[in-house]
Amino acid sequence: MKKMIFSLLLSLPVMAASGADTPLMITQGHVDLLGLEWSPEQEEPLILIVETETPEGKISSPPEECVVVCPESMKMSLPEGTPLGNGGDWLWILPQSHYEGVPFAGVCAENIPADLFRDSIRIELTGLEGPGNFLLWQSTSGIDLRMDSRDGLGTEDYLEIQPGAHAHYNWGFTSPGVYRLSSQAHATKVGESEPIHSPEAVYTFHVLPLPELSPFETWQAVYWTAGDAEAAPDADPDQDGLPNLVEYALGTHPLEKDSAHPLSIGFIHKEGVRFCQLSFNQSAAAADCICEVIARDSLKGNSPEEILKPVSVETNQKGIIYTFENPAPLSSKGKFYQLKVSLLR
Repeated sequence: MKKMIFSLLLSLPVMAASGADTPLMITQGHVDLLGLEWSPEQEEPLILIVETETPEGKISSPPEECVVVCPESMKMSLPEGTPLGNGGDWLWILPQSHYEGVPFAGVCAENIPADLFRDSIRIELTGLEGPGNFLLWQSTSGIDLRMDSRDGLGTEDYLEIQPGAHAHYNWGFTSPGVYRLSSQAHATKVGESEPIHSPEAVYTFHVLPLPELSPFETWQAVYWTAGDAEAAPDADPDQDGLPNLVEYALGTHPLEKDSAHPLSIGFIHKEGVRFCQLSFNQSAAAADCICEVIARDSLKGNSPEEILKPVSVETNQKGIIYTFENPAPLSSKGKFYQLKVSLLR
């Protein structure tokens, strides 16, 4: 069990929940994955895009809004004597030739005027996050390996394409899982000596089968990509004092602030004596965590703590409402209350 403790006094800001945009899932058919576009009105006119084909025509999308799926059926065992790996190694491949039911991923500079640049456009692999390695190559009379993360990334991990041209490559992954590839394009205009650079673009691939995610990991994937430090359970990317694990347990949004309070705090009277009563709403989606309310006289580490037992449990559309009462009456010294969230593994 991994535990995280979040302390609060009597007031605490949290955030209102909201949905995330749904990415464009590319599961089959032709797609210009490394598409190039020239927009002279933009501050950075050379742009990497994704162009998909529909019955209504081509649609351009930012790479960050797309997910390319490599099906488990494209898992291949490598033969002996190939530069792609050892004989018998597994490689998941999006091929340079068309296969039914598989993305046919191309590189396209057809939107670039033929007389715009002095020579070819260079597209570099600048970053990789994922459970394995990535390889990009063409198969003609042999294997022309253009990108290979097995020995790290460097200036040798690139491809070139002429303005107006179109090409296809094999895209290979050594393990299933989620990959994020970062790329950047470079070219030099006619009559100029310094190259221009596109903004770095990030491409997401789902190489199947994906590992089964826990409810908390599924929640993380809504807001962040795999490996993002801001997704850690104890991270607080919006700096509102609520770590991500607490945001998850309460059903609040980890990237937006709100004036709501995670705990409702009130007082009840019994035979003329005041007692503290607290309640909070645990999200119905947070099925893999346990929330506890702790009463302490001080926030110092050696202060004794008492775990309060709920006096009532109710359900609503958002989840479960827990209500607690401190059995000790209020005193002039006051009390500190903590919400402890434990993530089950």
